[in-house]
Amino acid sequence: MAVVGSSGGDDPEVMFEEHGQDATCDYFDILVDKELDESIGATEARPETRERMRSSDERIAWTAMRAAFLTEQPAFVNQMIRDLKQALEPNGGAVTLIQVSPRLQRRIAIIRMLHTAQAQPERSFAEILGGPYPLQHHASGVDIFPAYLYLPLVLMASPFSRGFVASRAILEITRTLLLVVLINRKTGVPMKDADVTWLQVYDDALPDLRETDGEGTTWLRKTNHHAADLDAPALIRWWTRQLNALFTEATDLGRFRSDVGQFDAGNAYRELRSLDRIISNCVRIQTHPSDHVIRVSLAFEFFDLLPNIIDREVSIDHIWEKLANPKTASKILNAACANAPLEIRRMLRKRTDEVLSTLCRETLAHIMPGRRAKGKVTLGTGGRAPLQEHVFIAKLLHQLRNTHHGYELGEPSQREVINIHTGHISQAFPELVVLYVIAILAQPDEALAGNWF
Repeated sequence: MAVVGSSGGDDPEVMFEEHGQDATCDYFDILVDKELDESIGATEARPETRERMRSSDERIAWTAMRAAFLTEQPAFVNQMIRDLKQALEPNGGAVTLIQVSPRLQRRIAIIRMLHTAQAQPERSFAEILGGPYPLQHHASGVDIFPAYLYLPLVLMASPFSRGFVASRAILEITRTLLLVVLINRKTGVPMKDADVTWLQVYDDALPDLRETDGEGTTWLRKTNHHAADLDAPALIRWWTRQLNALFTEATDLGRFRSDVGQFDAGNAYRELRSLDRIISNCVRIQTHPSDHVIRVSLAFEFFDLLPNIIDREVSIDHIWEKLANPKTASKILNAACANAPLEIRRMLRKRTDEVLSTLCRETLAHIMPGRRAKGKVTLGTGGRAPLQEHVFIAKLLHQLRNTHHGYELGEPSQREVINIHTGHISQAFPELVVLYVIAILAQPDEALAGNWF
């Protein structure tokens, strides 16, 4: 069995050479039959962490395992991984070590520094190094421990969790490792904290806002539980391959040029941070299966952030017209997963059909009586041509987003859409956004080039 970090030198280059060769960057590398070098790393044991790992509550045990992978002695971590493999892999689970390439971290750092230099040319290079940079507390990225990039995978069966992701830095050899653990097939841990949460103590006294249609998380469980039956090793391999493809596109400096042909570091950095935030918001949707208010707010933000990662100018109206229209959404999502492994593709297409049919059914059910007939929706009072139902759904969700943000609906056409609907937002809408995040990963070249539009 090989040892991580036992030999070989670092590659100090930061050249973006793969992009000139039309090659995919190996930013995330699955390590097969490898262990931590037990001669380097932490030397002190953590008895409290080890005790919590034996808890019957998965939340406590998994949190302790994540802490152990980060801070425990390498010999203990190696044994923990062996034990997890022995327990999970025979039943279809997976315990996978993934190495994060230093090149990804260096390249993001270089882009950030160039952005700082271009935005503040009066500062010298020496001042930039190690100093503050624009929007550093606003950005959501984590360059050292990008474990969150695997969380949508772990939470694909939400409201069930299938495992956890942990991170470890090996300072002596400048390496970052991730541990992705998926439990057995056909199983998942329900993400329910208690019979009565603190939110319920106070929230039920508030006026109704963003109510679902009475099913709670029942519809989510029925729709998403199929993801728990996916082959875990194959799922991790596919996700890792697509992360490499996505960040190959995102770090291709040739995509970012100013009007005079110079490298536009600000746009490059904005895209990287927007991608981080889109993925982070997806995780927050998945981890709040019972909180429709939070889920809808995060779903709206996806549409706000999306223009930041697209190569060309696309109006926000056009984005909503394409992505929130169930008819065009179906085409985009089904095409995005066309090259995914068969089992994954079938699951995603089945979920797409269920999400879009529920979005249509619940949205159209809340139109004012007399405004809907023969697949069309009538607006206003001026004898205007009615809208196709799919077109109406897209326009409605766009205007609901505007009212959510507090924007004034200045045009009569905007108000007319709102005036004939109760304002109910389907519980399928946030799930549509989760599907789009997976689609960006599945088809990054098309998504980032703006070819969906």
